[in-house]
Amino acid sequence: MGRTIGSMNKTNYHYKVNKFNNNLKDTLLETEYFISQGELSNHYNINRTAIYHIMHENLHRVKKYSYLEITKLTPPIPIYKNEIIQY
Repeated sequence: MGRTIGSMNKTNYHYKVNKFNNNLKDTLLETEYFISQGELSNHYNINRTAIYHIMHENLHRVKKYSYLEITKLTPPIPIYKNEIIQY
């Protein structure tokens, strides 16, 4: 049984973002979870191409956001759970 056609799948976090203090990623400042690339894009004012390059560690293509580390969560984490799984 799959999702209903046209549903937005808003019950799971699909992206994890680690925000560091600098480009060398010395100190982790915070970790945030996002439902979609659109939500992530709006939060950081970053385009989808930059998100792709950060996820695939092509940091020479996106120097402005090299303090971020974006991971696609597989499997996604349900929003309703109080626990966040640490990787």
